Amino acid sequence: MGKFKIYLLLIFILTGCADYKWGSRWKVSENTNWTNLPRSYQSVLTQTQCHDSPLTLSINKYHGNTIIAPLFIPLFISTSPSQTKLKISMDAENIDKLCAQYKKDMFEIILNGNNIDDFNVTTGTFIPYGKLSNMCFINLNIPQDDNHIIQIRINKNFLNCDSNVLEIHESSYFCIKATKFGGSDYCGY
Repeated sequence: MGKFKIYLLLIFILTGCADYKWGSRWKVSENTNWTNLPRSYQSVLTQTQCHDSPLTLSINKYHGNTIIAPLFIPLFISTSPSQTKLKISMDAENIDKLCAQYKKDMFEIILNGNNIDDFNVTTGTFIPYGKLSNMCFINLNIPQDDNHIIQIRINKNFLNCDSNVLEIHESSYFCIKATKFGGSDYCGY
């Protein structure tokens, strides 16, 4: 039995394994005037200028599936649940005070062309980039189907920015990556 395990291990090492990955992630639409920032794990990390302070917006959720295929035979499946709740994080000078005071009046959320009221605005302290920040969060429920387009409109009466409208869309991906210990690389998104 010991030789069988060694032969099986050699076959896996010599022939390789592949990870088939597919799912969806959020991206900033090209028709916005926001600046995309380098990101590590965020699906969206973008910025615009508001008064004398930058406003940074991030979305960390995505939906993905992976099939690990030793000898290119699909054997192990890993899935993440479909996202039905979306949390949008915003960091800017005094944004937590504005959000705490004006809440939903600060934002208009449009999902697939329809205004939605089923969202809430909260504040909290977070350490997003190595510094303590008082942030504002928009929490909203979205349907489980794919290819959503969301517009976030910031009320200019409360926060006047270079661009007060951000449009993000959900897009699908598929790739094949070599299996690595600890997890294969992300797809090129």
